[in-house]
Amino acid sequence: MIFNDLNKMNDYNDLNDFQRFEQNERNERNERNERNERNERNERNERNERNERNERNERNERNERNERNERNERNERNERNERNERNETK
Repeated sequence: MIFNDLNKMNDYNDLNDFQRFEQNERNERNERNERNERNERNERNERNERNERNERNERNERNERNERNERNERNERNERNERNERNETK
């Protein structure tokens, strides 16, 4: 009788240990998954920010180049007009 009770207790302890082990495994797996998801999210965010920054820089450079070109064209046109006017008054 006592032996059977002890055996049951051992089985119960083993079962508890096993359940604890399984729970620990699940917890570790969940933590690892969460860490991976967080890392992926961070990487995605960084990549998106980098892409947005690059696009903004390219757009700014394009705008600056266009403005410079327009200014140059305007200046050339003005100079040509002034030359033409001077030549006409001669």
